Amino acid sequence: MFCIIKFIFFLLISSAFGFISLSRLLKIRSLILLIPLSISFGIAAYVFTCHLLSFLIGPQKAAWITLIIFVLKSIYIFITNKKDSTTVKKEITTGQFITVCIIAIFICFLTLMAVSKFGTFDRESHIPIAMTMFHNNVYPPRDCFRPDYVLLYHYGGDLLAGAVQYITNLDISTSYELIATILSGTTFLSFFALCWLLTSSFKLSLLGGFCAYFGGGLLWLDSIIRYLTKALPDGAIGWSFLQTFINLGIHGGINNAPSVLTFISTFNLGNPLLICSLILFWKMTNGKNFKSSIYYIFFLTVTLFTLFLTADWLYVIFWAAVIPFIFFLWKDNKKQFIISTFVILFISILLNRSIGNALFLQNTIQHLGRTNIFDIGIKEQLFSVVSWGRLSSHVMNYQTISCFSWDFICELGLSLFFFPIALIYLIKTKNRLAYLLFFLSLTTMPIPILIDFKLNPVELVRLFAFGNTMLILLITCGTAFLYKSFIKNNLLIIPYVIVFCLSPVSQLFFGAVFSPHVYSNKILVQTLCNDLKRIKSLGELISYLKGYSEYIHLAKNNIINAYKSESEFFKSQSKPKDVALSIIHEIPSYSGVYSLIPAQRLIYWDQLYSSHNTLYETTFSTLDPFLLKELNIKWLLINTELKSKLPKETQDRLNNPGVFNLSFISPNKLEIYHVNDLGNILKDSPRKTAWMLINRDGYPVSSAENKIVLFPSLKDTLTELKSLQNTNPILKKQLITAQAIIIQSLEKQIVDSKVNVKVEKRF
Repeated sequence: MFCIIKFIFFLLISSAFGFISLSRLLKIRSLILLIPLSISFGIAAYVFTCHLLSFLIGPQKAAWITLIIFVLKSIYIFITNKKDSTTVKKEITTGQFITVCIIAIFICFLTLMAVSKFGTFDRESHIPIAMTMFHNNVYPPRDCFRPDYVLLYHYGGDLLAGAVQYITNLDISTSYELIATILSGTTFLSFFALCWLLTSSFKLSLLGGFCAYFGGGLLWLDSIIRYLTKALPDGAIGWSFLQTFINLGIHGGINNAPSVLTFISTFNLGNPLLICSLILFWKMTNGKNFKSSIYYIFFLTVTLFTLFLTADWLYVIFWAAVIPFIFFLWKDNKKQFIISTFVILFISILLNRSIGNALFLQNTIQHLGRTNIFDIGIKEQLFSVVSWGRLSSHVMNYQTISCFSWDFICELGLSLFFFPIALIYLIKTKNRLAYLLFFLSLTTMPIPILIDFKLNPVELVRLFAFGNTMLILLITCGTAFLYKSFIKNNLLIIPYVIVFCLSPVSQLFFGAVFSPHVYSNKILVQTLCNDLKRIKSLGELISYLKGYSEYIHLAKNNIINAYKSESEFFKSQSKPKDVALSIIHEIPSYSGVYSLIPAQRLIYWDQLYSSHNTLYETTFSTLDPFLLKELNIKWLLINTELKSKLPKETQDRLNNPGVFNLSFISPNKLEIYHVNDLGNILKDSPRKTAWMLINRDGYPVSSAENKIVLFPSLKDTLTELKSLQNTNPILKKQLITAQAIIIQSLEKQIVDSKVNVKVEKRF
């Protein structure tokens, strides 16, 4: 309970700082704006400040000192700006305010019910990022599964969750879940505030905000049609209507509503931050002069930097809308704010390229040896998108969808057909904010159908989500503008909400009852539907749901609960920057210890580091002291089965107390060894492993044909790669990685294959 109280204090301090700063410095008086923006900006400022301080004093101290700074700064702003403290405007009635708050709280409740059964999205990567950051007190964070590399990722959400966990002592999953819960309601309130700026109408703002938050496609209609016509995907024989609806009617493959994206740490902070940035930009451009925009420049610098650190594609979306909007600033004779905009852009790029990009603190070869994540090009098959596997056996099975197919149409829904309403609304009202929001759609939604993202094409469909949301918002405002009695007629509003929101509302509801896994696991859905058929009474249903919830919670924390003693050992015994070689990588990594992992273990691993990566296997099979020292491997976790399969020479080394010290035998019969100081061992040990360059297909890369060059370290190997790229620029377009190999095995393979290949050892 004390942990929850500390979380509430964390939230209150951040939000109070946001409220006082926005109301006293920016003179924002609207309560409708202040409530969501205070939370969003307060958290953004926390992440921004904690990030800066972490470079200097480490994230552990930075997490606490940032809160202290916020308290002192809030007091200072409050005292020094007493003269500017006018009453906050309450533009709506108390009853209307209570209505909006109740909806937001109910959304928070459903979100908490869902994420508490779901845990953290992509938990195999997000939990280790947050835990290693604070357990090791190392900043900037390194790749949590390849500690020899700096982390290339938008880790702002993980920094926030890690800070909350460190301050409150909550379980790391609970930290992610509480943050998602608070930000889900904040996102809804942000959409309501955005619509209020457009319309100044409570009922229309409520409708527009609700439809923006829950706006989805026609997946529900598609599932009904498929069920009635039996046009179901392979393996769907005998599906009931409920099974068909849950599998096909609630979760999209290319587009999902903000209501469900709040389950994901990159979205749950990114979406409200993007709305906050848009509102602050809009308020700035409606100021009196350039001087009035000074504070806005600072505030936008903070929110945009945190947005970039959390969800970089949403940061790009912001500028994709703002840059063309400059035309209207020029047309409306607001040239002074064009200057402000470019000042913000310059500062933002400067910060992102320096403190926002951890590579600046690393050596110049850190970008080598892994895929270029910015590799993009024009699509070979235009007007098609790579989709998540909505119609396949699993959501991770990608599918290519034509933009002229029903599958594409039902994903985006009526916003494809009703967007002329948004255009008419823009032309008739000439509302500049509406133009800004329309640019969000116009400049980003065409990108996935034209541009190919080489690393992972399906990721580009993220650019549909926010643009489609803005279309729904503008269509709602446009419908009310063109048909004045629409907003007064509930017989029209109810079907309108159903058409746009049924799938996402159902997804949030089913996620709260059964967990969000229902949209990614078709076997789970089949089991649920079969179980529900056998229930005969309300009491049986309640009993079943209670047991099911307990089962899901246990499954979510299975690794943490099953290996609690091992995790506690690592937490108490490991030191900063220690690396563990573990047969179960979650045990050390969930404890905050860097862990090498087998190739193909994580999402996108093959695409980023090449499927030919065998660092884990090479290290385990040799336990070569040279490799252990280079990778700073201090711990080894192994079971009896794997131990018995190791080469005899490796087993002998493992039993050598001069190299390894058996430190812990767990109740699960797992053995944890500590790697002793290897300084003296290296003098008398023959090198078992070396590094070489290979291409995506696994073939060696060197400066001459029929030659393989072996290097003593990863750094030396990548330095050679840089030299090769300078003499042969075509290599820059290829994925060439450094591979740790067993020297004796390589030499034997060359002899057995009878090929004329020379091995050059540069050590």
